[in-house]
Amino acid sequence: MKFQIAFNSMEFQDSKFVEELFKAKGLPTNEDWKYARQFITFLKLFFDATLKVSNSSYVTSNDMTNDIYGIYIMINTCRENDDQSL
Repeated sequence: MKFQIAFNSMEFQDSKFVEELFKAKGLPTNEDWKYARQFITFLKLFFDATLKVSNSSYVTSNDMTNDIYGIYIMINTCRENDDQSL
């Protein structure tokens, strides 16, 4: 996400940049950036839980239960959503 502005400005500043990207799948679209924002939100739960477990020498089961339940809720919310992007 932090490179979205760079991608957008390079499109107008460097034609070789655009040519190289179109050899693969092309420039990221607004829909691609929207999907990336949704995916980052989804993955942040796993990232935060991993940091909590790996940074602590003593993790209580209560903390882990809350994290696992939060991940469970997020997965169920995504499963029930009509948007199939996640």
